[in-house]
Amino acid sequence: MKEALLLFKRGDYVESFHRIHLVVVDSRGEVVFKKGKEDLLTCMRSSAKPFQAIPLVLENLDQVYNLTANELAIFSGSINGEDFQVETVRRILSKAGLDESYLKCGPAYPSYKKYAEKLKSEGVKPAPIYHNCAGKHAGMLIYCKAKGLDIHSYYKQDHPLQKEILKIVSEYSEVEDKDIKVVTDGCGLPVYFMPLKNIAIAYKNLALRFNMQESRVKKLIGAVIKHPEMIGGTDRLCTDLIRATEGRVFVKVGAEALYAGFNVKTKEAFVFKVEDGGQRALNIFLLMLLKRLDWLYTNETEKLNKYLNLSVKNSRNDVVGKIEAVI
Repeated sequence: MKEALLLFKRGDYVESFHRIHLVVVDSRGEVVFKKGKEDLLTCMRSSAKPFQAIPLVLENLDQVYNLTANELAIFSGSINGEDFQVETVRRILSKAGLDESYLKCGPAYPSYKKYAEKLKSEGVKPAPIYHNCAGKHAGMLIYCKAKGLDIHSYYKQDHPLQKEILKIVSEYSEVEDKDIKVVTDGCGLPVYFMPLKNIAIAYKNLALRFNMQESRVKKLIGAVIKHPEMIGGTDRLCTDLIRATEGRVFVKVGAEALYAGFNVKTKEAFVFKVEDGGQRALNIFLLMLLKRLDWLYTNETEKLNKYLNLSVKNSRNDVVGKIEAVI
């Protein structure tokens, strides 16, 4: 089946476009809508984060460390590096008797430009605490501390925690762990390639667990829904979408233009991958897809309109073209 397209038109003519592969599955994992290749080998990147956080709640570490809901939420986040997020990561580490020197995600400035510029103007150097994956890494560190595992090699593929996470990813995606291609993510942790369809299946299974009353995963995802500012931050669509829908639609972005999510009520799940990794297509296509699926109410779409600018303008601010989706 042909891929979906996001067209950038100048006048009436297509100047450039992005090809997009997408899969939507129902609560049984059956494909109900697709464009492009459902078996496209795709890297989960940061859309893996909710699954990488599951060991913490399965071991009740939220109770061991008396974690608040916003602290629990940040483990699934690709955070901006805003002050309140940085302080949350520091507080989590301190509860386990650790500090930011243990983080192995590598030095970075905050991904949120305002905070990055502020730190640069103050002469602050890049540091792991500002990395967008700092929350995930902090969660892994406190897990290792609680379980008596080595805290210095937690990021390595052969570490017991990473082996446990691989089992969870395998369970949720319904792909044998031997068939999952394990590579290294931008922050140094293992991450996973699998067929596109199976990422949607993983999110479908996340939706099913969330809907189980006594599920520990319900507490993990519920924390993000309660504190969506911890999954992204200011001016981030994942944060604003979860907030606008009051948690009915849960989404998680991944690098190289990937988005995955689920509908709490229908237990359907989706994933799409922009073939060329084009970030400019990401937010616009997500909202167009969710409108196509009837996952958004009119008032919710209105709250998210700042992400749906479909006009192509020139330096005079004249409208000289438009953006169209073919789904």
